[in-house]
Amino acid sequence: MKSDASTFKIRSERNRCALVSCRDVLPASDNSYFVNSALTIRSHRAHRLHALRFSSVETTPYALAISLLALFLLTFPTLAVGPFQQIEAPIIGVYKSAMAWGDYDSDGDQDLAISGYDGTNRIARIYRNDNGDFLDSGLTITPVVDGSLAWGDYDNDGDLDLALAGLSDAGQECSIYSNAGNVVFIDLQAGLVGLSQASLAWGDFDGDGDLDLAAAGNIATGGVAIVYRNLGNSQFADIGAGLVGATSAALVWADIDNDNDLDLTVSGGDMGDPTTTVYSNQAGVAFQVVASTLLGVRNGSLNAGDYDNDGDLDLCLSGFSSCPRFVSRIYSNEAGALIDVGTDLASLASLGLSSVAWGDYDGDDDLDLALSGVTGGSFYPVTTIYNHDANSGVFSSTGPGLQGAYDGSIAWVDYDSDTDLDVALSGYSTAGPIFTIYSNSTSAAQESSAASPTIETESLDTLEFSSATYTVDESMPSAEILVTRRGSLSGPLSVSLTTGNGSATAGIDFVAPDELLIPHGVAGKAFVITLIDDDHFEHEETAQLRLGDILGDAQLGSLNNAVLTIVDEDLDGDGQPDDWERASFNSVLHNGERDFDGDGMRDKHEYIAGTDPTNALSVLSLWLECRGTQSDQIAIYWPSVLNRTYNLYGATNLHGDMFEPVSTGLPAVPPMNVYTTTIDQSQFYFYRVGVEN
Repeated sequence: MKSDASTFKIRSERNRCALVSCRDVLPASDNSYFVNSALTIRSHRAHRLHALRFSSVETTPYALAISLLALFLLTFPTLAVGPFQQIEAPIIGVYKSAMAWGDYDSDGDQDLAISGYDGTNRIARIYRNDNGDFLDSGLTITPVVDGSLAWGDYDNDGDLDLALAGLSDAGQECSIYSNAGNVVFIDLQAGLVGLSQASLAWGDFDGDGDLDLAAAGNIATGGVAIVYRNLGNSQFADIGAGLVGATSAALVWADIDNDNDLDLTVSGGDMGDPTTTVYSNQAGVAFQVVASTLLGVRNGSLNAGDYDNDGDLDLCLSGFSSCPRFVSRIYSNEAGALIDVGTDLASLASLGLSSVAWGDYDGDDDLDLALSGVTGGSFYPVTTIYNHDANSGVFSSTGPGLQGAYDGSIAWVDYDSDTDLDVALSGYSTAGPIFTIYSNSTSAAQESSAASPTIETESLDTLEFSSATYTVDESMPSAEILVTRRGSLSGPLSVSLTTGNGSATAGIDFVAPDELLIPHGVAGKAFVITLIDDDHFEHEETAQLRLGDILGDAQLGSLNNAVLTIVDEDLDGDGQPDDWERASFNSVLHNGERDFDGDGMRDKHEYIAGTDPTNALSVLSLWLECRGTQSDQIAIYWPSVLNRTYNLYGATNLHGDMFEPVSTGLPAVPPMNVYTTTIDQSQFYFYRVGVEN
């Protein structure tokens, strides 16, 4: 089998790390194969990282691949939970994302700044909120990924300015944009250190009446954490606070010791295990490390809030740690000491690539918690709301329902100005990059309950979907989505249908009716969704469906959310969609056993890998990147394709078949998956990745 290796350079402090890609692939079964990728890693005194190619064959049972595929087909998220109802918002879905809410145009409602990657491009946009409707403002800011956004009126002119950091097309950025009359945002060119995987926060740490800026994240040689003093006249200066550098960072200003000045908590990695450090503000002059037992995290989130109403700020953190690997914790502030409340009070989902936010969504005057991220093991996206019971102190999950997302941001915001907190969410989900808002109906329900008598529902019919999932070939003219009716069947009914764009888009991939009429005496009827067949290869696509308003004597059942999966047509039944075969070979009857480009891979395996079967240089590859100046942390990269599942294996020697699972069931995060791990510098390491369709 053909071998070709390319070498890349990654800068590390005082040293360089050699990066070699291994590019062979071998079939494991008809619907899966491995990058034949043993990557050999050894650290030497000069802190060089070497990757060597090795070839071997491994077979993955067909049943395993099918079971993993079934997991993803059957566990799509629903569209509503508790008082939260998903709304349609014309805001681009992104991951590696950041969001910040603030009333930049001073019209009384919350506007949105958002940045990230939409699957094709870096973006950064400001959306104007006009009475709950969102419009792209057209204001220009630098598109970034792996960044941070923060609103703050740094110049005290009465309108909100914006701080932005992240990785742009030009490199690492950190900028402050001055709001010039809500018409244009002007980059101050403030000379801040460019960052990626960054975190920003405004706070008046020196008590002089203007906002200063804290920033942390990655630079070319490792990590930094910096406090910039606002000097006035749009000038900022690094105070030289001596904070420990933090890569993949998070930070938050909070007066932990209750001495009326802002302290700073910073988390992230640099050399060795990740850390979380509290810095006590010494009268706005210096910062001093506070001894604590906080778990170190990176690629996560910090948030402070007084959840127990005792007058001091508590802390929630989540992210990748050293042991255990994925963590989410609440720490109660006890006279300045942050104490883990334990799982008896807060059994939170252990997540990485996560985001946390405090907010009182139910109006009971204590703080609840929103948490999103990815689980360990299955690497599955999760979003959960935890309700806090002030009497018992327990945080209880409100149950499944919100769309799972990771590598994004979650925030509480009253976007519709109805006095209760709604949820905004961005990140990567099973449907790809998303942005969504869940409207909180708590206040409306309370008002309705106070004003109206209770309606007896025992005599009402029940309407719901016949299934949680529906599948149809794109070549079919339509999909029939059956709605069942239980009860007396007396009288006509109508029910509305709302579609949410997953990876399929309304008007491009399908057209759905808004309403279904069910005549008297009929126990069920189907929505007919018209499919739009095209010549584009799009893998499997999904559309989210939700039953809504009912006219007539009926109520919604529990199965009022469903997912429609649209599968590309495959006339010859060879597992390669016709659109892919047509685009690659100008024929829908191509024999997938062939090797069209002569690179040693059968064409059907190129389909599974997402590589180009007509280009011998298009192959599934592994890359390595050293993290930290001691080269004890590595990131393993490989290109990924939607609707694929990846399994990473590792070994410390090649005597026999010694590869063991490192992480399995990893969902695709196009265009590139990354897995970060820590290595023992005295060992050799070999890695391989398998892909399943």
